[in-house]
Amino acid sequence: MLEDGDVMAEVDRLKELADAEGLSLYDYTIRRTLSPPGITSVILGLKRPE
Repeated sequence: MLEDGDVMAEVDRLKELADAEGLSLYDYTIRRTLSPPGITSVILGLKRPE
């Protein structure tokens, strides 16, 4: 589990990767989630309510 500061650092890192591919952070994360063979759909939602 990531600590709060680590979560924001990871979001910043993902944003840099998304920008490098010319994608929004949302589009990048969906694309990466769907990229493994056999994955055909994604269920979006919060992991925890807080």
